[in-house]
Amino acid sequence: MGSQNTREKVLDTAERLFAENGFDSTTMRHLVSKAGVNLAAIHYHFGSKQVLLDEVILRRQIPIDEKRLSNLKELENRAKNDAIGLEALIEALIDPLLECSRDLPNGRHWLVLLMRLRMESRELPNSGRELHQEMFRRYVDAFSQELPQLPSEELAYRVYFLAGSVAHALVDTKSLPALGYGMAKIHDNADNLRSFLIRFFSAALQAPSVVDDTG
Repeated sequence: MGSQNTREKVLDTAERLFAENGFDSTTMRHLVSKAGVNLAAIHYHFGSKQVLLDEVILRRQIPIDEKRLSNLKELENRAKNDAIGLEALIEALIDPLLECSRDLPNGRHWLVLLMRLRMESRELPNSGRELHQEMFRRYVDAFSQELPQLPSEELAYRVYFLAGSVAHALVDTKSLPALGYGMAKIHDNADNLRSFLIRFFSAALQAPSVVDDTG
């Protein structure tokens, strides 16, 4: 097996195991067994388990954030001095995550892992944090142009929840059929889910301010 193939196999396996079991509960011995490589190869490519986790996160996070920024730049260039439009901004922000989720099963593994890490209050790796923060600021500024009536701190919080809620919606939630109401019909159809999310967040973002600024 070539060096690059070994590296990708380890990343894919680590992504799945970290998602299924959590970072702390995934041992290097388990990873070696499932990846079919030796421990020396993992240390050669990554050095440590923490570096391996960082690379698992960044190999998808960086392209997603770059695509989001590219989408936004394209919208701004097209609009020039006109309004971009709320739904177009939402599409530009969430479509890279939707594309990631279609990379089965690895994209879903990464989304589950990302949710696990957020619950554990783990930060993004330093090498990806600046890009992620720039992407977030650029989108908050763009949404502020569409929704000038909202305080910037509340709008930022809404955009933050938007991105997190999309990630949650894209995870394969097996409990939906048991809950009833036909929710699985929306969730299990990619086009229906995308349309629902865009319309839902468009309405949510336009809701009146709910922050009490009276002190």
